[in-house]
Amino acid sequence: MIVIVETGRTVEKFVRDEGSEGGAVTGAVSGREPSGAPLVSITTLAELVALTASTHGIFLRYSAGPDRDAADCRSVDRESGIDMPGLVVTPLSPEPWWPGTAEGWIARRLHRCCGLGEEPPDERTRDERQHDRFPWLLTGTVIGHSLDLEPLVAHFRPLARIHHSVLEEAARLYEQQIVPSTRAEQ
Repeated sequence: MIVIVETGRTVEKFVRDEGSEGGAVTGAVSGREPSGAPLVSITTLAELVALTASTHGIFLRYSAGPDRDAADCRSVDRESGIDMPGLVVTPLSPEPWWPGTAEGWIARRLHRCCGLGEEPPDERTRDERQHDRFPWLLTGTVIGHSLDLEPLVAHFRPLARIHHSVLEEAARLYEQQIVPSTRAEQ
């Protein structure tokens, strides 16, 4: 079945696998199958929220991209150096207990996963680092959890790339909604 996600600006089509639990999205109709083909680009937070709301099982990954990750489909724990099977990912769907908006949840997930608001670890600007690593969406089979309890995914299917404008929008929302509430609790 084809799922059409409409936002004020675009209409995106994704394939929904009726045989999987929750009818998970299994790939963009755009034909991402061949290695190296460009990913669909999500350019607004509203588009990302709409896709996440319409589909169960979408994960966020911040890396050099699906082609590089497909080469070995492994992750290394930064702290211990331990090699782990699968790709470390971040679930994007808000938990049922979350009292805020889906936008707030996703902004927080982007903030944590992509290091928004952190100082650059080297002399390069954020734009220069963006060429090395970028956020992208995928579905896949959870095969375990990392040392930090993040899902490890194998047999993944890339869905879309998240444009830097979404990161900027998420950073603003995070600063407006999430940070003030944590300061009030202190």
